[in-house]
Amino acid sequence: MKKRLIILSASVVLIAVLVWFAIFRDARRYSINMAIPANALFIVRTPSFNNVYNKLKPNTIWQSLKDYPYFQEYHRNIELADSLAGVYPTLRSLVTDRPFALSCHRLPSGKYDFLYVCDLQKLNVIKTFEDFLPALIKDYGLRISKQPNRINRLLYENYIFYYTFQDNLLIGSLSEELVKESVKTCEDRKKQKTENYKNDITLYLNHRELGHWLGSDISALTDKNETAFLDSTFLSVNLKNEEIVFTGCSLPDTAYSPILNAIKSIGGGTSHIKEIAGDNTASYLSFCYSSFADLKKALTDNYRTQNPGQWNTYDASLQKLNKFLKIDVLDIFTSWIGNEIALIKPECAGEQPMQTVILAIHSKDIDYAQDQLNYLSEQIRLRTPVKFRNINYNGYTINYLSLKGFFRLFAGGLFDRLEKPYYTIIGDYVLFSNSPAALTTTIKKYILGQTLANSEKYNVLNTQLDNDSNIQLYVNMPNLYRYLYLSIPEKSRKELNSNRNAALSFEQFGMELTQDEGLFKTRIVARYNLNAPEDYEIKEINENFEQLADEIESGRYLPAIPDSILISTLTDYTWESEKFIMKGRLKDGAPEGFWNIYNRNNRLAGQVPFDNGKANGLARLFYDNDKLKAEIEYDRGNIKTYREYFPDGILRTELEYRRGKRHGTAHFYYTTGHLLCEGKYKKGLRSGTWHYYKVTGENDKKVKF
Repeated sequence: MKKRLIILSASVVLIAVLVWFAIFRDARRYSINMAIPANALFIVRTPSFNNVYNKLKPNTIWQSLKDYPYFQEYHRNIELADSLAGVYPTLRSLVTDRPFALSCHRLPSGKYDFLYVCDLQKLNVIKTFEDFLPALIKDYGLRISKQPNRINRLLYENYIFYYTFQDNLLIGSLSEELVKESVKTCEDRKKQKTENYKNDITLYLNHRELGHWLGSDISALTDKNETAFLDSTFLSVNLKNEEIVFTGCSLPDTAYSPILNAIKSIGGGTSHIKEIAGDNTASYLSFCYSSFADLKKALTDNYRTQNPGQWNTYDASLQKLNKFLKIDVLDIFTSWIGNEIALIKPECAGEQPMQTVILAIHSKDIDYAQDQLNYLSEQIRLRTPVKFRNINYNGYTINYLSLKGFFRLFAGGLFDRLEKPYYTIIGDYVLFSNSPAALTTTIKKYILGQTLANSEKYNVLNTQLDNDSNIQLYVNMPNLYRYLYLSIPEKSRKELNSNRNAALSFEQFGMELTQDEGLFKTRIVARYNLNAPEDYEIKEINENFEQLADEIESGRYLPAIPDSILISTLTDYTWESEKFIMKGRLKDGAPEGFWNIYNRNNRLAGQVPFDNGKANGLARLFYDNDKLKAEIEYDRGNIKTYREYFPDGILRTELEYRRGKRHGTAHFYYTTGHLLCEGKYKKGLRSGTWHYYKVTGENDKKVKF
């Protein structure tokens, strides 16, 4: 009896094991990553849909984003999935509480589509889901069309969603070819080991694919090789109420980025670019290092090894230039460089070109740097027919350096836009740019203290980052938005504008890379500001009304007399800038009396009175139809008052000045003549409360500065 009982018990246990093995065992032959094709632009992985939803639902950022058109569809889908899980509790345990991934891929047609992969894990879940799905969709007007190739179709109105089961994985997409590619990827990787899933949301970025997408869709802002200086990035995501923090690591793409390949073997440094970068900065990319001598050697060795053909061409050109100028150009230029090189993209404002960029190089001895650059410029001037037109602005001299192709040494094509740049010196930095207007704006911002170092919002972001890293990237979305808008195809601008406030709300991004045994530890912080769109609108209003005043303050409407002319005996002189031709008389080499300003069509654009070389008295600017555009009252070189008019003669802008800086009351007007806003400036900066009005005269908003 006892023996029979033992045999019976053993049989029951064996049957239970067989049932579990056949139905309830883990069927994980594949992990999610094994189903995602290698050309993914990005991959978002999460332990479960419920995990994402529970984090999103109470989050302040998501609560504001979900009302914008771009996010409305995602919000509806998430709400629908949660609603279905509430009505059908089985669905929650079957699918929404399972690990899943969302990835984006470029199709052979050049278009992009999403792939969805969910790990159902156990056999009983897979079978239950297959049986449960028809009953679930019946109430929602959906149909299933099963196909011989096992890739089924879920039909709804004009939409077709393709899905299939690959053992434990549920794979789906609106693209059938993407599902097929996913299945093939699974088969190719079936011998790989499956991975355990993390308990948090993770993000993977493929920078080659990201560069291809950016280069094709917003080519005016980017270059494919520029955006691919990293190979890939792996990040964990921490969603907070006013910011999103990403932490992880990045792999460098050494084939495309000589400077990154060099920096990865050199210690980092502290960035001080915030001290001279204006608060109009759209973005900057800063490279910090412990020793420029080590960086220079690493760059040279890397360039020679990775691109021998280009290096030989460059080296031959450099030796030819050295022989022609009878100096060592590379030594003279690099002997003063300190521990930071940064690329700054200023805000796109007025007539500033889209390709404007500033290269800021830190100097270990700024006086020595100035001497070396002056010496280099003098040698070029003596041996070439280059004409220098130095610009003097508020005590800063903007020079011109004719040295074609030289900046390629630092980072291949990264500095290609700086052929024969203008340059000036601010603080401990030498700034090179392809736009003199960008340099005058930077000088003005520096003088007025309108730098990132004095920006409260920037400093809040900066406290989230480590100040001792190799690479720092900063993005100010309100300042970058105009670039983004003008860079995308015209057909896409309407959609972007409808979601403009969503983009502007992610006001600032900061990223840092710190080398760590061949990798770069990566930290990204995205700061969210619900009020950023309103701030942007106010900024647009102010800049629109102050654009001409900014140009006048930069000296754009004043002649720059070369030193060689100042000692000559000429009495009549013509000076040409990019936009204007200025004609007048000289006394002892300095402007005297009324000078006429003509545009390139030879129409009178303005008149400026001079006394002893300084603007003095009432200057006037004109529209092309000869109507008065602006009146500027000068007092011995300093602006005293400024009045600007609409083409029909109605007053547009009134500004008061003290010692050449905006100081006192400011008024802006509608085209009807009604007051739009009023406020005060103090030492060049907006101060106190500014009042904005509707055209009817009612109060619209108040802004404190």
